[in-house]
Amino acid sequence: MQYMTTTQLKRFVDARVPGSKAQVSTNLIIRISSSGTATYTTRITLENGKRSERTIGKYEEISLHDARKAVIELKDKKKSGINVSKTKTFSQLYKMVIEAKGEIAESTLLNYNKCFDHAKALHKQDINRISAEAIKKVLDKLKPIPSQANKTLVVIKQVFSLAETLDLISRNPSSKFTIKDAGGTLEEGERFLEVDEIRTVFPYLNKHFTRNVYLASVLLLVFGCRKQELLKTKKSNFDLEQGLWITEAKKKTNGKVVKDKPRRTPLEPEVVEIIRELNAMNRNSEFLFPARRMGTEKPMAHSTLNSALYRLFSNPDVPFEFFKPHDLRRTCATLLEDTLDIDSRTCDKYLGHKPPKVKGTYDKGDRLVQRRAAQRQLLDLIGVYILD
Repeated sequence: MQYMTTTQLKRFVDARVPGSKAQVSTNLIIRISSSGTATYTTRITLENGKRSERTIGKYEEISLHDARKAVIELKDKKKSGINVSKTKTFSQLYKMVIEAKGEIAESTLLNYNKCFDHAKALHKQDINRISAEAIKKVLDKLKPIPSQANKTLVVIKQVFSLAETLDLISRNPSSKFTIKDAGGTLEEGERFLEVDEIRTVFPYLNKHFTRNVYLASVLLLVFGCRKQELLKTKKSNFDLEQGLWITEAKKKTNGKVVKDKPRRTPLEPEVVEIIRELNAMNRNSEFLFPARRMGTEKPMAHSTLNSALYRLFSNPDVPFEFFKPHDLRRTCATLLEDTLDIDSRTCDKYLGHKPPKVKGTYDKGDRLVQRRAAQRQLLDLIGVYILD
């Protein structure tokens, strides 16, 4: 049989006639779907003797040479007695990967699912039809977010490793990809926002984030606290009349974790107004930042802020460099010590750093007055850019 030439194939595909199909070569067909998508297919004989059509791959994602090669590989497998009708999609195998892990922490599952979502382009494809080029497109799209690119590559590799174990693929297209092809080796965090950058960043976040997520970002910068400390806090932890955020502290004594003296964080008037606004917005929850999808009885998920930033930076026109929520803590520390010249002891107390063992034994003061003054100076420096 005479093969369709590359030129003839391109002419047929460019026409995009819905529902049309053409014989490209022996047992290789090109089809145009009702939506105009061009897909290579082939016909195989199932174990029960019935004929079935198998998808090879999309025209834009697989070359004509590779499509023909895939048909030959199927034929060779069938001759070798391999059940070629056996296949699974990327999504089906991902679910099997998660199930094989048994009970895992909710935060770990959220991270896995986030990586799975990044690979959305692969979800519905048969695992034996996903090309290295398709994987590269997924990773290239994540290049602006190096840590997510690396994690997504790990998940993709786990899916294909399972496919190899189940003998669903003859070659692993993910095997040659390394961290260098994804986000690269990540250096220790050094990112922080300069004052001039804050002037640009926060008005932009205020425009693109939900109000809850924006105010969480503002408080992370002002408090310099860890993300989970803020997201898990309850409204009852705030004494707005005294201008205090009071949280339970813990310490280790004789190897056991016991309650320590509650930690008091000062609240300047502008911060008190933010807390009042959040209380009014989230009046049906005991949490300052309640979850939306899981109901108001749970705090906001730890991944919510990260996801909001990842979505934001998926737009290449964002006018500033990528940063993570934890970088706001680093920004607060840098502004206090380097820009405002606050003494290091007050900075450590402000950020909730634990002092060295000997010093911690004797230094029991919380420097509340000094920390309140430091917060005042910080708000005087950046308040005009972050408060509305």
